[in-house]
Amino acid sequence: HNGIPLDRFEGVSQGDVERLRARLGIGEEKVIGVVSRRKRQEELIEALKFLPKDVRVLFLGIGEDVKLSKLARKLGVDDRIAYLGWQEDVRPYYSVMSVSVLPSTTEGLSQTILESMLCGVPVVATRAGGNPEVIEDGRNGFLYDPGDSRTLARRIEVLLEDEDTRRRIIQEAKRTVVKRFDIERTIDETERLYYTLTYRRRARSST
Repeated sequence: HNGIPLDRFEGVSQGDVERLRARLGIGEEKVIGVVSRRKRQEELIEALKFLPKDVRVLFLGIGEDVKLSKLARKLGVDDRIAYLGWQEDVRPYYSVMSVSVLPSTTEGLSQTILESMLCGVPVVATRAGGNPEVIEDGRNGFLYDPGDSRTLARRIEVLLEDEDTRRRIIQEAKRTVVKRFDIERTIDETERLYYTLTYRRRARSST
């Protein structure tokens, strides 16, 4: 599995976060973030029409996209979406997010999921690729089937409205990352795997 350095997202400046809020014009709105290259962002745009009008979307990793913009205008939600392109430092952005969404149809093991969980941002991701290897649906995040934007909206709504569920999922998500995806553990397990394979190869060679 991928790993993440647990101290990487410590010490984010509150001043940087406030300046980011001011630059993006974010006040009391709820913010859904997608930190990803081009995937199935359409699904979140479609889900947005089912969510309260004070919910905004930040797309990090892509610039404004003709297809996405056309869909957003058609659904009347284009004024609630910001395309922010590639960002060298995503840490302040996690601090303004209420929910992190990963709308992929294929996936390895997403670093975005690990970063979001470590930063206390609850995740809703597709039931695809390696996502279910990290997220246990309803325990440390939510999963939905690719293409099911209505369920995506319902999962987001739970995390925005049900404070007890939100708090529990955030706690379990952080516990999952610390216990299973610390980069030091990843290094140790990778070394152990190589040693095991080397030992087996030598054992076969000696017989």
